[in-house]
Amino acid sequence: MKEPTGKVTFLFTDIEGSTKLSQQFAESYPAALEKHNLILNKAVKSNNGFVFKTVGDAFCCAFQNADDAVIAACDIQKLLFNENWNEVVIKVRIGIPAECRMERRRLYGIYHACKSFESNVSG
Repeated sequence: MKEPTGKVTFLFTDIEGSTKLSQQFAESYPAALEKHNLILNKAVKSNNGFVFKTVGDAFCCAFQNADDAVIAACDIQKLLFNENWNEVVIKVRIGIPAECRMERRRLYGIYHACKSFESNVSG
């Protein structure tokens, strides 16, 4: 998927308690994180989304329309819920900020403008 243009809708994700999980399950967490990354990439791309930045376990995505972002969020949660996690269970917070829907100049610059929203999202 190419970068969306014009007005875009953002989707931000973050693994709940990732630091604690990575410490508690030092050997198995990397494999769980890889599963997480594959699931998120699949759900975003299959719903016409574009991953424009990852920060640790957080994904920053953009969609041409809000419907695709909401469907991707639902797909992510369903796929994560149905995954066999063994000992490391990954739970993800997802935010789709309504007020961050703005004319795109550069997605990477907008990431910083919306970062405060992501830090306030709670499960």
